[in-house]
Amino acid sequence: MNVQKCDYPWTHWVIDEFLEPSDYSALLKWFDTQPERTYDERQELVADPFTIVYPKDIETPLHDSFVEVLTHGGFVNYGTITYQLFKMTPDELDEATHCDSPAKIASLVLYVGEENIGTFMHESNDTNPVKQIEWVENRAMLFFPEQGVTWHSYHNKGTKTPRCTALLNF
Repeated sequence: MNVQKCDYPWTHWVIDEFLEPSDYSALLKWFDTQPERTYDERQELVADPFTIVYPKDIETPLHDSFVEVLTHGGFVNYGTITYQLFKMTPDELDEATHCDSPAKIASLVLYVGEENIGTFMHESNDTNPVKQIEWVENRAMLFFPEQGVTWHSYHNKGTKTPRCTALLNF
């Protein structure tokens, strides 16, 4: 795991090789078995993230790597971790600029599979992106949500492959 702290435009960490190669391969295989979902179907999953039960060979490495990387942010006490794995329909998703819910203490997105479009970072709700986290397989981006500060967005417009991500929050 290679962790790099970044301070612009707000504090976040970029983690390459987030999962061990064998664990990442298991996650890729799991995604291969899943149907693509539209934006509307994704909204339903966000409302109830416990509708999918993940195999332990996927969940355990995600949990362990998430807890390990949290120590880089100086966070040592954590609560319930939620897992959301999404395989979004190509050329369909366009998520507006937003800050994560104040209920989230930490947010991590892991990019899985073929090249797609990473996360855009903004200085405010009504600005163009000032930075993009490049999509690299097995790369994660971690941040601690702060209302009015951690503005971000993402999309997969113009892509030919599904946008596969693992979202971990607590």
